[in-house]
Amino acid sequence: MKQKVAALLLIGVAACATASEPDFQDEAPVLLEIEYANWAWIPTWKGYYIDSGGALYSWDASDRDPPSQQRSELTHAELMQKLTTKREKLRDLSKDELSDIANRIPAAAAGALTEPIGRCADAGTLVFRAYTFDSQRAVFKPVLLRSEGDLIRENTSGAARAIYEYLDDLDLVQHISGCQPG
Repeated sequence: MKQKVAALLLIGVAACATASEPDFQDEAPVLLEIEYANWAWIPTWKGYYIDSGGALYSWDASDRDPPSQQRSELTHAELMQKLTTKREKLRDLSKDELSDIANRIPAAAAGALTEPIGRCADAGTLVFRAYTFDSQRAVFKPVLLRSEGDLIRENTSGAARAIYEYLDDLDLVQHISGCQPG
């Protein structure tokens, strides 16, 4: 009998561990992000993101410590911790356009990246990225579209280029002059 109870407890614990799918009731999943970070002079860490519902937000975490490293996977809570800092909803975007862009993310995720190149010094880094969601592991995976500034790098897929152009056409950020790819 004790073995059956122990087995049931283990099954229950395992079920809880695998049932970690994020609760998106309050926050729609993040699809796209533009991030600018510069720690050279005045600490700056801010940007924009678009969720799957088409909402465009700005965020500013400049008063927080920067991450120790870029992570290849983030939980919904970890992503929201950054993106909801001093968050402001700017507007809603066309869901039809966004649906087309979202459908391109898997192809962009499979795109090859150029080698990173150090181009500028102390200009900061402007990063355009998309996110895929791994429902098996309940994590978001960033997909680099383009990076400019101190470190330049590009995703060479046509899908990544189309998503980057969509984000760039929103005219949210100024590019870092002289510090762009190609």
